[in-house]
Amino acid sequence: MKNKNITFTTLLIVFLLLTTTLHVQAFSNSLKNFVTNGKKVQIELYNEQSTVRFYTGTNVEISNLDKTKRTFLTKNKEYIIEPDENGQPRWFIQVFATEEKGKAEKIKEDIKRDFNGYEVRIKLVDGLYKVEVGSFNQEAAAEKVSKNLNDAGWQTWVKEDEIKERTSQLVVKDTKGNILFKNGTIFCEGVIRLKDNLYNGKMQFKLNDKKIEVLNEIDFLTLEYGLLLENQPDTNNLTFLKAAAVLNRSRALSKILNETSPYKFPQYKGISGLSEIIRVAVDNTTAKVIYKDGSPYYENIDFKNLDRNHNNVESVLFSKLDSIEIIDLDTTLEEKQIVDANIDIGLKYKEIRQLTWSGPRVISIVDLNTLKGRHKVTSFISNNKIDGLAPLSEVVSKNNALVGVNGGFYTSSGTPLGLVMIDGKMVTEPLYNRAALGITKSGEILIDNVNWKGLLKTKNNSNIIIDAVNRKPNNDNEIILYNRFFGKKTPQFNQFSTEIVVEENRIVRVDKGELIQNEIPEEGFIIKSFNSNPEEYSSFEPGKKIEYKNIFSPNWHEEEIVNIMGGGPKLITKGEVTVTGQAENFQSDIIKGRAPRTAVGLTEDDHLLFVMVDGRQPELSVGITLKNLAHYLQRLDVKEAMNLDGGDSSQLVIRGYTFNNPSGYREIGSGILIKKLQ
Repeated sequence: MKNKNITFTTLLIVFLLLTTTLHVQAFSNSLKNFVTNGKKVQIELYNEQSTVRFYTGTNVEISNLDKTKRTFLTKNKEYIIEPDENGQPRWFIQVFATEEKGKAEKIKEDIKRDFNGYEVRIKLVDGLYKVEVGSFNQEAAAEKVSKNLNDAGWQTWVKEDEIKERTSQLVVKDTKGNILFKNGTIFCEGVIRLKDNLYNGKMQFKLNDKKIEVLNEIDFLTLEYGLLLENQPDTNNLTFLKAAAVLNRSRALSKILNETSPYKFPQYKGISGLSEIIRVAVDNTTAKVIYKDGSPYYENIDFKNLDRNHNNVESVLFSKLDSIEIIDLDTTLEEKQIVDANIDIGLKYKEIRQLTWSGPRVISIVDLNTLKGRHKVTSFISNNKIDGLAPLSEVVSKNNALVGVNGGFYTSSGTPLGLVMIDGKMVTEPLYNRAALGITKSGEILIDNVNWKGLLKTKNNSNIIIDAVNRKPNNDNEIILYNRFFGKKTPQFNQFSTEIVVEENRIVRVDKGELIQNEIPEEGFIIKSFNSNPEEYSSFEPGKKIEYKNIFSPNWHEEEIVNIMGGGPKLITKGEVTVTGQAENFQSDIIKGRAPRTAVGLTEDDHLLFVMVDGRQPELSVGITLKNLAHYLQRLDVKEAMNLDGGDSSQLVIRGYTFNNPSGYREIGSGILIKKLQ
């Protein structure tokens, strides 16, 4: 969470707080309110029901509003919801019994005339019409009136009966009549089958004029699926299905924005039979809406008689509807700049608040003007070794840095997964030719997809090609470089290997055999090979001078690169959006979906931008997809950009304090610092 204990004594001098509405396309307040409230839709499914029967799916819970009373229902069982009826004992006076209804009605009128003020009823029991006087709350009161009737010549007797009176509550019963739950309004969560239709979301059963009203609160996407299920073209033509999805979305949105909840969608019958082609049609047109005269617009289209040659949604809709536009709401509906602050000369912090179709979004930006030449950008690994984790705020404070952001991906122990170089020394090698940020000795910034090999050579041009850095070999043919970032000693292996110890550009030791292990020089390195040929490294003898080079593709070694932080995927190349997630062999959970993100980009005017997007906090910030992140960076005039680690790792620290809103606490394995030049 954002540190709330910041002492602003010094920061107030440089930090300017403001709220500026940035220019985005204008949308109605009703649309923005709908999105702000989570795009939840309450639908009236049924009303004026005397009894409701339903079948349960998994984890169906019934409760009152605040869930102080709740219970779970058994899976795959039938249950009944009906008004609660209290049975109260009452006493009646039977006056007459006959098989003739007319005679009973005449007797009833006579008694009402002679005994005005008493309730008189006719009750049909076993074929007899019984005339009864009452009801009475107490038997003694009934006996008293019975004596008066007898004195008037009627033959009577007092009988007890139970009267059912409806209360203001509903009950949930099983099929045996056992009452499981009772409340004025009953709330239900989970999947249930009602009137042969499958519903999910939140159900609400309430009494309305002694009848049951059934409401269903669902998210807008579920409504879209259900509407297309019930109102789809009679065809499997995916283009037509997508066009119908856009039509249904436009109709639903128009109703929601212009009417009051609960909404009536008679064509919505839940999600029974939801198929993959329906999902694809809705998901592939996400947030596309037909607008006319500034509002969502709907008009029915007869797909049966439509030309089958249409190959896209726009072609279908424009051919049948006049004067419309198709707007993609998967964009920024509202954007405000909350903070525009100077951290130092040439170094700024900005905070942006957005409202998007997916929900709210908080973006933090650090903007470094590299042309000022006042700051140094460096990479780091926690605890200065490949296996290490530390809080970012701690690293920033220890290094007296102005700004710190998280770096690339890493293992649970902190080992970087990709290319890292610190002050000219390799820490780990590239992975899958993924994108990396490079900083030259002069402070120039490079962002590109990078490969690497190490080269160790003697004056007589004997050389060794190095495959990896500070890790175990993947096979016997790999040659590994170990330096101080690995630890104090090289790892031991129960097989023949050769270790060449290099210090101050000179070989100081060569060991061969099994289980060999040497101390790693603080300013040198060790080359370890598993080639068992004793002649293979005869040119590399103790005392010989050597030359070591890092060979990069592209040729970063010619640019005097001193710090590198790997990440990926690449987001922007030469000003164009190029999300290369699959090419860089990233898993789908990183490529797809909205998440907290950290990205780094270089603008056309040589500003280095670090952009953090908070996520996984629906009330604050929902996160961002890589594609949307790339498009946002493009808006900032970024010419080259790449993604860094995200999720809980996505962190920004300024002057020792966390300035973004991480989705969870996580110590990080690597990162990037901005320091003031001394």
